[in-house]
Amino acid sequence: MRTREVARLLSKIPLFEGMSGDDFRCIARFARRVRYFPGQVIIREGEIDDRLFVVISGEVKAVKDYMGINERALGFVGPGMCFGEMALLDNYERTATVIANLETECLEVRHPDFMELLKSQPGIAVKMLPILASRLRKAQELL
Repeated sequence: MRTREVARLLSKIPLFEGMSGDDFRCIARFARRVRYFPGQVIIREGEIDDRLFVVISGEVKAVKDYMGINERALGFVGPGMCFGEMALLDNYERTATVIANLETECLEVRHPDFMELLKSQPGIAVKMLPILASRLRKAQELL
């Protein structure tokens, strides 16, 4: 997948709203493609993981309490959508398990790569602040 195509996919992610084409091309340089098979666990609830995923093709399912007594599906993520975006910023425990529902191909961006980019181009972080503030405000309204 060419840098231009990767940049186009990244431009659809709400967390990256307001970034320029150059910003997306910078992120695209260290994004890598990964393939998952149906039933394969991509991330596990409770584990620390540092990756953002953008679904190129296929579908994944987010599950709470995977294989536990209270297991419940939280939703599905398909092409052009993403999951795990907060891991780019905080490297914290995952709040759900994500499983490939179909054969799925994703772009993967890792926390250390993204942090290096922010150090060299802090303007990207500034563009993300309003989106993060909006998310925090919405979360507080739910409390």
